[in-house]
Amino acid sequence: MRIVIDKDGKVAEVHDSPLGASDKDAYSEEFRRSVDAAVRTWTFTPGSLRKVEPGTDLDGDGKPDYVITKSWERVAVYYDVRFTFEIVEGQGVVRREP
Repeated sequence: MRIVIDKDGKVAEVHDSPLGASDKDAYSEEFRRSVDAAVRTWTFTPGSLRKVEPGTDLDGDGKPDYVITKSWERVAVYYDVRFTFEIVEGQGVVRREP
């Protein structure tokens, strides 16, 4: 699944990931609805885009020893996650893989 995370860290959209197709079977739609409902309860640290400039070269090696953040803004990001659903000894089991 591809989870789109908005600027506030909330799940805004849930889509099939372009990185891999889901298997289709009699339970596919039910699993898809369950994943959608579950991930919409998740929260994340919002993504951010920083603009930086080089700091001072304190040790004289010709390279700055740090960067200075000049500005930053929150941005929407996405996260692809794989869920595997199985029946193990008569029980539904879900595994998540980033």
